[in-house]
Amino acid sequence: MKYILTESQYNLILESERYINLFQDLIDKKLEYIKKVCLLSSEDYQGDVGAETCDQIEFIEKIEVESAGWVNITHNTRPVDEKYMSVKMIVYFSDLHKGFLTVEDLIYDLEQILRRTTGMPILLNYRAV
Repeated sequence: MKYILTESQYNLILESERYINLFQDLIDKKLEYIKKVCLLSSEDYQGDVGAETCDQIEFIEKIEVESAGWVNITHNTRPVDEKYMSVKMIVYFSDLHKGFLTVEDLIYDLEQILRRTTGMPILLNYRAV
C-alpha cells in the first residue's frame, strides 16, 4: 500500500518523530535521576522527588513514548487557548506487580521535572501495562 503525502503532512511526521525521540531521551535520563535520588534515605529526598514516587519507581521496567506534539487547551477561566506539549507514553511494570500499582505520583513528579528542564508546558498521558 502506498500513501501520497503533502509536504506539510510529511513535515508534521518528521516533527512528531523528533519530539518522540527528544522526550524518550529526556524521560530515560530523568528516570535514572529519580532512581538515584531514591537511593538516598527518605530524609535526604530532594524537593522534586516524593517518597511515593520512590515507592513506585522500583516496579517500573521502562517508559516508552508513543507520540508527542503540540495541542491547544481551552480553559474555562482563561480567554485564550494555551499550547501544551502532549506526550503519550506506555509505562511497563515488572511482572510481579502488574495490576497492583498506580504511578500517579511518579508521573506527576516526572511531569514537573520535565517542565522545569524544558521550560515547556507539558502534559503527560500514559497507559500502564
